[in-house]
Order: sequence, then C-alpha cells, then structure tokens
Amino acid sequence: IDGILVNHAHSVSELSAEAFVMRILRSKNKRGFIRAISDRPDAFAGSDSAPERVMRRCFAHHLEVWPRIREEVQLCLQNSACQPDVHQKTVKLPPREQEIQRRLLNIIESTLEELQRDPNVELGHLTVQGSLFQT
Repeated sequence: IDGILVNHAHSVSELSAEAFVMRILRSKNKRGFIRAISDRPDAFAGSDSAPERVMRRCFAHHLEVWPRIREEVQLCLQNSACQPDVHQKTVKLPPREQEIQRRLLNIIESTLEELQRDPNVELGHLTVQGSLFQT
C-alpha cells in the first residue's frame, strides 16, 4: 500500500476504524502517505487545538488549507468528472415493518405534543418531520 486517502478527517476519532488502519500503515510502512481531507472548516475552528487533534489522529505532519475560492479548487469542482452520479432507490417496507414504523412515529408525535404543552420547554418549530430529517 502506497498510501491512504481519508475523507471526512474531522470525524476521525482515536478509536475509529480509520485511525486503526492508519496506525497499522504507519507501523508497517514508514514511507506510505496519508492524505486526510475535510469539507467542514468549522470543525477546525472549535478550539485552538482542533487542527492539531485531527492531525494527530490522522498521523499527518503537515497541514494545508485550500479554500474553495482558490482557483485550482474551483476548476476541480467545476469539472464534470468530479460531479457525483447519484442513484436513489427506495424499497417498500414489509407490512410488519410498516406497522412498527407507524407506531414509532405515533410515539414520537405524541411525545412532541406533550413537550409542547409544557411552558418550561421551548421547542420552537420542532415537528416529527423535522426531528427525523435534517434539512
């Protein structure tokens, strides 16, 4: 193995599978490269040690920050080969699972209604749909 490319570097934890694989690579192959990328710059702005923590977890020795306004990044993102080819498939649930899903949604809905009645709890515009799917 010449190297590893780690996507979503901001979410790598010390006990994650990615960190385990990178530890094995570093112990067996001192010359192999590790490139860790992230599309969440806010994950690095949380504290002064956030970049160092990610670098340590990814066994990275150098940090390069390439903002999206950089010309090379814009050209790469505009390339049609970089665009994802997404196919969505939906599978109909069997009747028993549909019943379980319906009952769970009823429980969530009644819990939210009960919480909204409490004047000490501020839920804003929280709904069953909003609590299940982030927009």
